[in-house]
Amino acid sequence: MKELNESARRYTIAITIITLIEIPVLFFFLKYRSLYILVGGGLAVLNVQLLKESIERQLVKKVKRTGYALRYLLNVIIVSLFGLIDRLSVIPIVVGLLNLKLAIFFFWRWISEAESDQRR
Repeated sequence: MKELNESARRYTIAITIITLIEIPVLFFFLKYRSLYILVGGGLAVLNVQLLKESIERQLVKKVKRTGYALRYLLNVIIVSLFGLIDRLSVIPIVVGLLNLKLAIFFFWRWISEAESDQRR
């Protein structure tokens, strides 16, 4: 459990770093709409936390894997609501959601090395 919490914390830090780098870069192109990346980054962090809780529940007791569908349903609902408010907000929110994938891609070595050091 401790390794899972540490891994989730590291992914949260990585997502935050990527989000904070993207906002000033995309501000040139999207102006104030680049702040919607914060919404997507927040959703990505929320997905990491929900995934961690889902794994912890499955380790303690055998339960159905409904967390997977609920995470993506939550993403669809929030992106749809923001899309109704401002149609052009969908792209930055999706970019923010992709920060989870980018964090895994760019920081996998840092996260995996830290986990292997803890096992020694």
